[in-house]
Amino acid sequence: MPKRVQSFLAQIVVIAPTVAMLLAIVPPGRADIVAPNPEGVPAFAPKPRNGSRWTPVATPLEWQCGSGGTGRSAVFVGSSELDVQSATTESPAFRGYTSGTSHSETWSPSGTYFWRIDCEYDGGLVRGPVWRFTTAPAPTPPISPSPADGALRVIPSPTLSWGAALNAERYDVYLGTNRTAVAAAGHLSPEFRGSSQSALFPVNGLPYRTAHFWRIDAIGPGGVTVGPVWAFMTRPPPLLEPILSQEYEVTDAVSGHTIGNAPNPECSIMLRGGNGVYFIYRTAGAPRVFIRRFDLTTQVFGAPIQVEHLTDPATNGYHSEPTILADTAGRLHTLVHYAPMVGSCTGGFGIAPRWRVLPDLFEASTWSAPTCLTSRVRNTQGAQFYDVMAVTDNRAGITHAVGQSYGLAGIDGRPNNGFPRTYYRFRSNGQAEGPYVIVESTTGWIPELPAGANAAIQTKGDLAVGREPSGIRSLHVVWNIRAQWNDSGLQRQANVDLYYARSVDAGETWRPADGSVSIPLTDHVQLNDPRFRAVTGDVGQNSERAFDVDSQSRPVLAYLRHRLGSGVLVGNRVDVLASPSPAYDLAWRRWTGGGWVGGTVNSAFDWVNSRPKLRVDADDNIWVFVDAPPRYFVSRDGGASWSGPVTVSGYSRATRLFSYADPVDPNFHYLAYNDRGDNRLYFRRLQLTLP
Repeated sequence: MPKRVQSFLAQIVVIAPTVAMLLAIVPPGRADIVAPNPEGVPAFAPKPRNGSRWTPVATPLEWQCGSGGTGRSAVFVGSSELDVQSATTESPAFRGYTSGTSHSETWSPSGTYFWRIDCEYDGGLVRGPVWRFTTAPAPTPPISPSPADGALRVIPSPTLSWGAALNAERYDVYLGTNRTAVAAAGHLSPEFRGSSQSALFPVNGLPYRTAHFWRIDAIGPGGVTVGPVWAFMTRPPPLLEPILSQEYEVTDAVSGHTIGNAPNPECSIMLRGGNGVYFIYRTAGAPRVFIRRFDLTTQVFGAPIQVEHLTDPATNGYHSEPTILADTAGRLHTLVHYAPMVGSCTGGFGIAPRWRVLPDLFEASTWSAPTCLTSRVRNTQGAQFYDVMAVTDNRAGITHAVGQSYGLAGIDGRPNNGFPRTYYRFRSNGQAEGPYVIVESTTGWIPELPAGANAAIQTKGDLAVGREPSGIRSLHVVWNIRAQWNDSGLQRQANVDLYYARSVDAGETWRPADGSVSIPLTDHVQLNDPRFRAVTGDVGQNSERAFDVDSQSRPVLAYLRHRLGSGVLVGNRVDVLASPSPAYDLAWRRWTGGGWVGGTVNSAFDWVNSRPKLRVDADDNIWVFVDAPPRYFVSRDGGASWSGPVTVSGYSRATRLFSYADPVDPNFHYLAYNDRGDNRLYFRRLQLTLP
């Protein structure tokens, strides 16, 4: 080989490793490694790093070129690696020249981008490697606002809350009284209230009775997700005290009506219908049942209409009071606990009480004949259904009625001894469906009673309907354990614990406050199931009668709490029949959504003989009504403090209260009460809140 050729080949051998080294400055798959800065090298040190994930959408592209460059670079960006690899300055991926080592543009969330930088040197552009990165996903829109969209009567200093957005690191809060302004607002707008890293934002001092609009924007590495505009209305200014109507007599004094026995506040004796309120009562002397309608416009009672003429004396049995209810088609129904009905309903598919349907109260020809209440099982033991309370859900087309029963056998394959909490549905077609057992009772001993107490156990209780703004309304029941037994010839009675259950499917299933279990209606809640317990310990008789739900359909209870050291203990329980009698404080309890809280309404008096009632008004103020004379306590801060008692009526002779929330206008409430001195029935209408 000629020497000239040998010399040329030798130079190639020397140069080739150097070229190979230069080409290997950014090896495949390692394009983000910082390299030395020889003149003419491709771009290196990319930011974001090659292969980065969850890159914020506002991230600029950064890189480095060799030290001998002109300081100018060509930028190529696209969604296809091949397109970016082959791109020229005439391609769509070409973003232009930059005089620095960074480039900014708006990236889309959850996008994968490929990019290339060609560094310029005196000899021209040096093609760079192709890098890639993936941007973070956009935050999800905020959901589940509280106050709910369209909420009414919101407190003036609410804490705004919402469901946390995925991929969000903080939230911007906008609030104002103009929907358009809130929708368009930015950080420089007066509607911008600030930012929060949590899904909570307290607001103070909003004006009363004003529409407010608010928006939550979720901000995260994936950008800003603008939330929807929600609305709520603040409540009107509070009434410092209720506005009381004059006192009206329900019983017809002209006809000499007086009520028989002591009316039992366990029954529904008031019913709002149209622009009137219907009252039902049973007279003393000749045992008759009357309905009177009070016109809310003229504030005058109509003539009493006799709907029953009975044969047993009005004092025959304590639980002789009637109930009035209406189905969702507007028919009135009366239920009268009438002694002869017990025998006449036995043996067939019927149950006492005496049931009558009155499509038109003022046209007797439309009334059904008195009959037994329909029973879905054969009545073999003189079964009875009494002390009936009813609430109506027009959306579900059902009037729900809960009461005490006795003598039921064979319900859902169970003997059902004792006094279970029993349930009926009255359909819009006027038909009754039942009985069902919500809470199964028993006879014998249970751990809540003193050892050896072989007791007849009742499940006394109350009923309320929820305040959901749409859809089927929830149904709520409260009960206690009332046990009676013979102790060597002494009659004993204990009233133990309070329990709570709710249904969100028109009574088909029942669950405790925390929703931890769902029990089908035909499986029956057990009377002492600890999962349903709301209050533990000895309680006064009729404690289960004071119950309502708040604006979020959460239960609120008032009850008589045994005063420690009073009364006679039998085993681990207070005997309410023994002497001296136990003393009781007036107490409250409510479910917060996360647990039960409670305290004392009043401990200055002994409330042993009181039958309290409770109402949560349209602004979530809690009213506790007590009798003898009719009075009220009120808490405007969720039970933290109480004012009262304030007297509603001067009648003080062992009055008993019937409490009824107006289902048409929630600003109003009705109290009916009897005076056991003259055996007449009276009522007053109370305006608790402003519209």
